[in-house]
Amino acid sequence: MEKFYDINKTALDFFQNQILKSKIAIDYLMKRKLNKDTVLKYQLGYAPNEWTALKDYLLSKGYNEDFIIRAGLAKRKEGKDSSYDTFRNRLVFPIVDSHNHVLGFSARSLDNSMPKYLNTSENIVFKKRELLFGYNIYKKEADRDKILLVEGNIDVMSLYQAGVNYAVANLGTAFTINQANLLKRNAKKIYICYDGDKAGKNATHKAIEILRSIDAKSNVVTLPEGLDPDDFIKKYGLAGFTAKLNEAKNSVEYEVSELMELYDVNDPESLLQLINEISNLLSKISDKIEREIYIDYISRVYSIDKSLLTNQVSKTKYVNKYKEKYTVPEVPKIKKLDIEIIDENLLIYALADIKYFKYINKEISIDNYSKVFKINMPLLKSKYEGNADIELDDFDIADKENALLEIDSIRKKSEESTYTNLKELLEKREKLKSKNYVSDLLSQISDGKGDAMELLKLIKKHRDNE
Repeated sequence: MEKFYDINKTALDFFQNQILKSKIAIDYLMKRKLNKDTVLKYQLGYAPNEWTALKDYLLSKGYNEDFIIRAGLAKRKEGKDSSYDTFRNRLVFPIVDSHNHVLGFSARSLDNSMPKYLNTSENIVFKKRELLFGYNIYKKEADRDKILLVEGNIDVMSLYQAGVNYAVANLGTAFTINQANLLKRNAKKIYICYDGDKAGKNATHKAIEILRSIDAKSNVVTLPEGLDPDDFIKKYGLAGFTAKLNEAKNSVEYEVSELMELYDVNDPESLLQLINEISNLLSKISDKIEREIYIDYISRVYSIDKSLLTNQVSKTKYVNKYKEKYTVPEVPKIKKLDIEIIDENLLIYALADIKYFKYINKEISIDNYSKVFKINMPLLKSKYEGNADIELDDFDIADKENALLEIDSIRKKSEESTYTNLKELLEKREKLKSKNYVSDLLSQISDGKGDAMELLKLIKKHRDNE
């Protein structure tokens, strides 16, 4: 591990030296109104717009090329022995732990190239799902009373510059349970302050759910639409941000207030949907006393009949608890996740070679994309269109080490064997897709909504194909 720390520190020295020579980096920092002290505090650097500048520097310091690649600082050219720098023409943010070890880097594009943020690839010391930007400074300087989760590295730095030294950011990816545990271990109060747009609100709800899954309570700082923490602190200053922090709602209050904006309490049908949504939310609170307090609070503040809400929460808890137990056995439950498992395998083939990507893309239309494809296919298209900065680490794949081994294995197999495997996977996918449709139709029929004749036709079709 020490070797990784050493090479990252050497790379950081290089990046920090380069930022002093870079007009584009200095102009960007001036535009974001980040002063010299803040830039030095977070040890920002610049990766020059050259193919091998960092690699050449590291080679001159005695590091061999293979290790530079293993550390995620260079990439091997496809099908060649030569390599090139991972980060080029990017503002570089070092990710540093509480012991001052440089674990890796998060680098922002300065020329609108994608991805906007590029991280060090996963290795023995850099595991981005477990890391937070600014965590080292939080550990050294904050009082541990509270911690503030924001989306961007610049948000963290602007807040610090204004006097908020307890902000951290997840590394340009979705908030994870590992990061949630880090927050829970280190602060009495957790605040979430994401951007004030729709995407920010969606990310806030997801973060709340992850924190709730580990019994960590959270509070939400709401910003005006169109503003992120960086914009807000510059416009309203520390006093304005402190006021917003003091107005923060706990996660339950926040989610209920968001629901209230979606429904009309004067319309009976809308009110019923609202009560169902609130009941589903409150049923997730494990502590009975806490749940009762929220029922009482919501019924008073929003003029919802308390007994009605209490009954619905109890019913929801009962239904959720015994849902599987009382599932009608005659209705087969096909896991839709099965298709996603197949698509994860197909994605590995698509990553192995552009010809397999084209074959899969031709066989599966966008309308039939699973979640796996919706997330990864646009990125894969960009990669094959010439975006060299996109690497395996940028894809939403759970086990990347295993994926690398599988990709290598596929590349060593004959094309004939590979296409045979692909056809089998695609046929299996199509059958599962049809079975899922049948399962859905059976459920609808049991509720009195489905078309029985269509179901019979589908069953006959399946028998003919078996």
